[in-house]
Amino acid sequence: MQSRDGEELIVLANSAGQALDVVSRQRARLKAHAQNPKPLEKQPVKLITRSTIAFLFLAALTVPALAQNLAVRIGPPPAPNCFPITIKNLRTTPLLCKSAIMLVFDQSNCHAVCKFGMNLNQNLGPCQSFTFKMCCQNPPLPSKYIVYVRVTHAVGTNEEWFFRP
Repeated sequence: MQSRDGEELIVLANSAGQALDVVSRQRARLKAHAQNPKPLEKQPVKLITRSTIAFLFLAALTVPALAQNLAVRIGPPPAPNCFPITIKNLRTTPLLCKSAIMLVFDQSNCHAVCKFGMNLNQNLGPCQSFTFKMCCQNPPLPSKYIVYVRVTHAVGTNEEWFFRP
């Protein structure tokens, strides 16, 4: 059998008795291949890339949940040189608070005016809070100051700032 261009075509018959030429079979095979890509096992780069993206997405969602260890709050001073500090355990397990450090800075020149540290060794249960006072022994604080408190606990460290404009 010959085509319009003069090429000789090999004719095959399928189970229904219809004739198929080799060219149309190859086109059908290429079309089916384009619709059904290779499985991921045969494409290692695509598998690695997709797995890495999924892992990074999962890690990005879990990091904020892991960061919820301890809440630290500095209250306004009831006394001229003392600050009430409240810490609260936000975890579902007990947490040991080891120490607290307070620094007071003068806003006009950013120099440390006062530094005070204390050992807490306070074990906080889930959702339990603990309030304590930290005081400066120096003369009165400047009119504008910044208070920085860092609480160290068994899981890491938390910080809090208090500004008095």
